[in-house]
Amino acid sequence: MLIQRNLKWSVILQYTWKSLLYYLILSVTVYLLHDHFTVFHLHLPFSTITAMSTALAIFLGFKNNNAYDRWWEARIVWGLLVNYSRAWTREIITMIISSYEEEAAEVRTLQHRLVYRHIAFVPRCASYAQKIRL
Repeated sequence: MLIQRNLKWSVILQYTWKSLLYYLILSVTVYLLHDHFTVFHLHLPFSTITAMSTALAIFLGFKNNNAYDRWWEARIVWGLLVNYSRAWTREIITMIISSYEEEAAEVRTLQHRLVYRHIAFVPRCASYAQKIRL
């Protein structure tokens, strides 16, 4: 999961260096075979490239739409968790009260403990929901 706003090139290269190296070697090999060794059967007709490009555009459009829908659903679930957490915290603060002065410190400690336990629970709940979706 990405939790920072800026993504560093070192992180990208750490995960993609094998694929980048493979495609770089493949591209250089095809270039050398075509230009320096004049292997002409590497040509593709323009209609084939057009059909493949159209299919790729449709495929990428569906993948992009699916990724956006999943992100939007996750944003909605996270927003619900935040809103319910705020409501629950307000209920804890307003409904657990003491009418005696000597119990006020204990009640305040209990309120803090309940709210902090809930704060610790919410990320676990979100990560568990993410594991179920995958």
